[in-house]
Amino acid sequence: MLPLTATTPQELEDVTDFLRLADLTLSGLDSPSVLLWTARDAENGPIVASTGYERSHDNHHVLIRSVT
Repeated sequence: MLPLTATTPQELEDVTDFLRLADLTLSGLDSPSVLLWTARDAENGPIVASTGYERSHDNHHVLIRSVT
Protein backbone atom coordinates (compact mmCIF):
# COMPACT_ATOMS: atom_id res chain seq x y z
CA MET A 1 0.00 0.00 0.00
CA LEU A 2 1.29 3.45 -0.87
CA PRO A 3 1.66 5.92 1.99
CA LEU A 4 -0.67 8.89 1.51
CA THR A 5 0.00 12.34 2.90
CA ALA A 6 -2.33 15.30 3.17
CA THR A 7 -1.90 17.68 0.28
CA THR A 8 -0.64 21.12 1.24
CA PRO A 9 -1.54 24.34 -0.58
CA GLN A 10 2.01 24.40 -1.93
CA GLU A 11 1.41 21.02 -3.64
CA LEU A 12 -1.84 22.02 -5.36
CA GLU A 13 -0.12 22.77 -8.66
CA ASP A 14 1.47 19.28 -8.67
CA VAL A 15 -1.90 17.67 -7.90
CA THR A 16 -3.57 19.70 -10.65
CA ASP A 17 -0.94 18.58 -13.17
CA PHE A 18 -1.32 14.94 -12.07
CA LEU A 19 -5.11 15.00 -12.37
CA ARG A 20 -4.96 16.82 -15.71
CA LEU A 21 -2.71 14.06 -17.12
CA ALA A 22 -5.24 11.48 -15.89
CA ASP A 23 -8.04 13.53 -17.56
CA LEU A 24 -9.88 13.97 -14.23
CA THR A 25 -11.93 16.84 -12.83
CA LEU A 26 -9.95 19.88 -11.75
CA SER A 27 -12.78 22.13 -10.62
CA GLY A 28 -12.91 23.05 -6.97
CA LEU A 29 -9.49 21.72 -6.02
CA ASP A 30 -8.72 24.94 -4.18
CA SER A 31 -12.02 24.94 -2.27
CA PRO A 32 -11.72 24.70 1.53
CA SER A 33 -14.33 21.90 1.44
CA VAL A 34 -12.00 19.66 -0.61
CA LEU A 35 -9.49 17.49 1.24
CA LEU A 36 -6.85 15.68 -0.81
CA TRP A 37 -4.10 13.13 -0.16
CA THR A 38 -1.28 12.11 -2.44
CA ALA A 39 1.39 9.46 -2.72
CA ARG A 40 4.74 10.24 -4.30
CA ASP A 41 7.23 7.94 -5.99
CA ALA A 42 9.92 9.09 -3.56
CA GLU A 43 10.33 11.95 -1.12
CA ASN A 44 9.42 15.02 -3.20
CA GLY A 45 9.20 12.80 -6.30
CA PRO A 46 6.34 12.84 -8.79
CA ILE A 47 2.81 12.14 -7.59
CA VAL A 48 1.79 8.57 -8.43
CA ALA A 49 -1.61 8.41 -6.69
CA SER A 50 -4.23 10.71 -5.22
CA THR A 51 -7.58 10.60 -3.50
CA GLY A 52 -9.82 12.98 -1.66
CA TYR A 53 -13.32 14.07 -0.80
CA GLU A 54 -15.48 17.16 -0.96
CA ARG A 55 -17.77 18.02 1.96
CA SER A 56 -21.24 19.49 1.50
CA HIS A 57 -21.88 22.95 2.93
CA ASP A 58 -23.75 21.44 5.89
CA ASN A 59 -21.02 18.78 6.45
CA HIS A 60 -23.61 16.00 6.32
CA HIS A 61 -22.51 14.54 2.97
CA VAL A 62 -19.28 13.97 1.11
CA LEU A 63 -18.41 13.33 -2.51
CA ILE A 64 -15.44 11.04 -3.04
CA ARG A 65 -12.98 12.53 -5.48
CA SER A 66 -11.32 10.15 -7.93
CA VAL A 67 -8.92 7.59 -6.56
CA THR A 68 -6.10 7.34 -9.06
